[in-house]
Amino acid sequence: GDAGEPAPPPSLVDGADLYGTVCFQTGRFRRVAIVSGRPPRSCRAIVRGHDDAPWFEQSPEPAGLHELVLGSPGLNDAALQVAQACVPGRVLQPGGCDSLTVTGAQVRGAVELRVFLISGPAARPDPAADTGEPVDYVWDIHGYDSSGQLVIAWTGLRMRDAGPLPSRRPRN
Repeated sequence: GDAGEPAPPPSLVDGADLYGTVCFQTGRFRRVAIVSGRPPRSCRAIVRGHDDAPWFEQSPEPAGLHELVLGSPGLNDAALQVAQACVPGRVLQPGGCDSLTVTGAQVRGAVELRVFLISGPAARPDPAADTGEPVDYVWDIHGYDSSGQLVIAWTGLRMRDAGPLPSRRPRN
């Protein structure tokens, strides 16, 4: 960025704006703040690393060891949230990835996620447009803890544009 300009304040991503009725990131689970970027090409987000929900902690832990074989569920979900937030006004459906690399340890504190578009449309789509042609986005997402260590890496994360976000009905 420009050295003379102050960074814009982080904006919190509300899952209700991303997924409509399917949502994991509202209320106490809201953990993603978009810091900077040029969606959909790239963005940077700060997310909470630790999963404090009780059901994430129910796996048996021999001698206090906490190995997360597929990584932190909340951190994985946050990575998908950040990719989704790179295409505002659209619904994206995850379709797989080439590889997922995790440390297996629970991250305490903040994680910086860096998202890079590998393939897909370079321009921001019109949020309300419905082209009829399926569009696929492929991202690489790298997450670093506060010491700069790589803690998670999604390589070749594929997400398909499933159309414009449904209009939000007023809540009663």
